[in-house]
Amino acid sequence: MTKIDIVHPQDLAAILRIERLGFNEAEASTAKQYQARINQLADTFLVARDEYDS
Repeated sequence: MTKIDIVHPQDLAAILRIERLGFNEAEASTAKQYQARINQLADTFLVARDEYDS
């Protein structure tokens, strides 16, 4: 089962892995950019979690 949840700082590594699968290095957002998004938009930045990832 998949759960939709707000982002947490510890999600950064997984977010970056997904980002790099979808974009080449020139197009992908950086860790610094995503960290800023997490810090500024945590209440509206959603992630999907597998049931066992909670």
